[in-house]
Amino acid sequence: MSIGPVLAFPASGITFLPRCQPRAAFYPPAGSKPAGGWRRQPRVTGRGQSARIGADSRHLRRSAVLLVASVGNTNIRLGAFEAGDEPAFVRAVPVERLATLEAPAGPIEALVLGSVNPGAAARLREWARERLGCPVLELRAELPVPLSFACEDPSRIGADRVANALAVHRRTGRGGIAVDFGTALNLVAVSPEGEFVGGAIAPGLAMSARALHGDTALLPLVDPSAAAPALSCRTEDAIAAGLLWGLGGMADRLIERLGERWPGCPVLATGGDAPTLVPFCRRVHALAPHLTLEGLRHAYLRRPR
Repeated sequence: MSIGPVLAFPASGITFLPRCQPRAAFYPPAGSKPAGGWRRQPRVTGRGQSARIGADSRHLRRSAVLLVASVGNTNIRLGAFEAGDEPAFVRAVPVERLATLEAPAGPIEALVLGSVNPGAAARLREWARERLGCPVLELRAELPVPLSFACEDPSRIGADRVANALAVHRRTGRGGIAVDFGTALNLVAVSPEGEFVGGAIAPGLAMSARALHGDTALLPLVDPSAAAPALSCRTEDAIAAGLLWGLGGMADRLIERLGERWPGCPVLATGGDAPTLVPFCRRVHALAPHLTLEGLRHAYLRRPR
């Protein structure tokens, strides 16, 4: 498999395959605090970055930080951007532990959020009101989407899918496919012209494991990420093999189907289970762990003035 189409991307934030980092390298343990507190990191500049990146960065005041939050069904991911395309830090906490999320020190430009969980988004707004005292802009509610859609009612498309499409088009400049390995397996395709053309949604890794256990009398609940799949007579190994090989193969088939109009288009993977599942895929070109956050930031930078 060639990864030629993605070699021209900005290097920051992308992990090229086949080297795959463990999940802990992307998201620190929930509730933990970096040594020495929150720190602003120096700007990361990738080889071959375009001048457009620097132009986007000038929209942010140097003295303030832009916070971006992706509110999912399972976790809330909060990232801080200052001057570059790479977040200075990313925190991830379960939705039910939002109260433990610590606000960074210093001035905040705004909090931009994209949500597929209205209840958690409302609680995050209240958290921001109490802890931050900054404007809160939600994708589509207060923040327009700088993207066209090949459908009649784009309001029914999840904010995470919209943000991933924005980020893919921003990174590549010619469209591509985003594969989000989260609670659900979520794929979106964006055309070279910047049009959201569709995608696919299927059960994710943990959801599939729970369904096997919950809908049968004897199958155990297995954490497939903790078991290497192998040909084995053990039921636990068979479940792990079915989930990992099966979901990897499903992702490949969906990528193949969505990319028929643009052969060889870039395919970026994100989501909490991406480090676990990408090694079982053949058609993913690179890991982009902060793709959704990048898309939300891009929507903020492109907002009407």
